[in-house]
Amino acid sequence: FNFIIFTIALNWESLTRGALGLPGIEKPNFFGFFIDKLHEIFIFYGLIAILSFLFLEKLTSSPIGRIIQALRDDELALASLGRDTTKIKNLILGLSGLFSALAGTLYAHYFTYLDPYSFGLGDLIFILSALFLGGLASNRGVLVGTLILLILPEVLRFFYLPSFLIGSLRQILYAVMLVSIIWFRPKGISGKIEI
Repeated sequence: FNFIIFTIALNWESLTRGALGLPGIEKPNFFGFFIDKLHEIFIFYGLIAILSFLFLEKLTSSPIGRIIQALRDDELALASLGRDTTKIKNLILGLSGLFSALAGTLYAHYFTYLDPYSFGLGDLIFILSALFLGGLASNRGVLVGTLILLILPEVLRFFYLPSFLIGSLRQILYAVMLVSIIWFRPKGISGKIEI
């Protein structure tokens, strides 16, 4: 899906300007107040991240969250109880789209520029690594996995490695971490189901 969207964004030049991208996107605007200082952006984005996490935690423990978990575990059993699994899947797809749009909007307003190369294979590998490291079906696990993968490259700065080596070393560390998680701890740090 990532490659399909990338190809569409790259070739639909009348909408996305292709490889030239979309420059000049405004900084975040919250009810007419522009958030352009770094500490304001940090607070605003942090607040949105916390509210999103709390919403997902509340959703997970709610009755609809338990229905979604039942759909994940055994769709046929849920359908036999009279639940419309297609309707639930559409709800999940809508919620996923909502959070993806929120993340994309925040990204675009922070960098004020978008092009098809902004969302490449490296970003997909990072997201999947954070998901597998933290553990599937666990909001807290994914948060911990993301924090570990964000802090890991910063630790590499203390080793005084040549700059051309750091990018490759980071990808190697991601790969070693993923293989180790899959081999030694298939559920991740605090996952509920195996990879």
